[in-house]
Amino acid sequence: SEVKALLAFDDKAPEMNLEALLMSTQHVGLPAPFTMYNGYKQLETGTWISFDLISGESEHKKYWNLEIEPDIFDPKQAEKLLWEAICTSVEKHLISDVPVGLFLSGGLDSSLVAVACAEMGRKLTCLTIALDSKDHDESPYAAALCKKYGLPHQIEPMDSQKGFELDPRLAEIFDEPFGSSAALSTAYITRIAAKNFKVMLSGEGGDELLGGYKWYKSWCEFYGDSGMSPPLWRYPKNTLRGWLGRKHMSADPMAAYAALMGAYPPKRMKRLFVADLLQHYPKAVAAAAYYHQIDCPALSGFDRLQHLDRQLFLPAVCLTKMDRCSMDNSLEVRVPILDKTVASLTGRIAVDVRNPGYKMKGLLKNIAEKKLPEAMVNKKKQGFSTPIRKWFPKNMILDAIKDDMREGNWWKEVFAPTFIHEASRLRGRPLWRLWHTWRWVKKSVVQFRSI
Repeated sequence: SEVKALLAFDDKAPEMNLEALLMSTQHVGLPAPFTMYNGYKQLETGTWISFDLISGESEHKKYWNLEIEPDIFDPKQAEKLLWEAICTSVEKHLISDVPVGLFLSGGLDSSLVAVACAEMGRKLTCLTIALDSKDHDESPYAAALCKKYGLPHQIEPMDSQKGFELDPRLAEIFDEPFGSSAALSTAYITRIAAKNFKVMLSGEGGDELLGGYKWYKSWCEFYGDSGMSPPLWRYPKNTLRGWLGRKHMSADPMAAYAALMGAYPPKRMKRLFVADLLQHYPKAVAAAAYYHQIDCPALSGFDRLQHLDRQLFLPAVCLTKMDRCSMDNSLEVRVPILDKTVASLTGRIAVDVRNPGYKMKGLLKNIAEKKLPEAMVNKKKQGFSTPIRKWFPKNMILDAIKDDMREGNWWKEVFAPTFIHEASRLRGRPLWRLWHTWRWVKKSVVQFRSI
């Protein structure tokens, strides 16, 4: 399941996939079937491929897809069924002949997995990262939960020095540019976990199945359930920002979704990459066009956006992040919330029950109110990201890029003369993501030379 396993069998280095290179700046993780290497493809989610070693023929089929067919409209029934499904799945995922631990971030998903374990008498050791940033540190919430249920708790501090030491390792772990800042904390906590465990449980998947991302609410409040752009007079400031070329909600709902997901706009791409490359792969720089391909307009509101995230963000970012980092430490990570039984159930629950009034994780919060400390239920969502602006200051990144530029002209094969000027207009995660692409090209361009 890693490119490096296939590269080991190649007689020569594969060529760089330039289309994928451009796409890596539009998406935090590359969508299937793309990889950064020509001749290598990812297998799409829910599909299998079989090879006939005699004839050389192959067969590629989709074996499963999450169906959205609501037939549960009673909130109390939905709450009961969802908690039962989560507990059943957790019990199943606890089967092991080696010690099992739990990644406890302090968010709703992993916390409820911990509660499910505790209620069935399995008090797993919980691992939590304590980040050196108040806005990112959820360890106090995790500690309160462990105290409430008597769970063994291991808190591991992580600061900028640990992040800086791990950062170069990410290129080896992922084989490709990977722009999620959570990769740093995931790489760190999986390394810690592997010292005492072979199997860990994680709360991945709750956001995509139960509507937990803030971009859902932003998009739905603007476009409504229908996904139609509202009249100009309803949002005059937004219209003005568009005329001025500033960040705004586009008339195209998929373009707005792409922007909310962090895609670089076309004007920025023109200042970052050489013109020949952009002209040769126009679709690669149009994130909205990709989302139109995987969009399901028949769905509405949260259902529609969750469908998009399950096609790309969940497999290409969330699961890839945990998968690669855990494999790097010979660790197995299980995701009980993404069990087929739980996922299928969420497809049966009406969106007005799961997310009433565009409330993020509304149904899950009803369960959480009965299970978790009060402070945890309605706290601001922090996720598993790291304080990139603090740990990797803008000037440090820009100085590193300038030093690379002075070393030679390799970068001119891919990047525009205006690259450093445009990079200087970014900060935080967008700049860090671009820096990872820059460094991957620096490492690879001499080897591939495919332009």
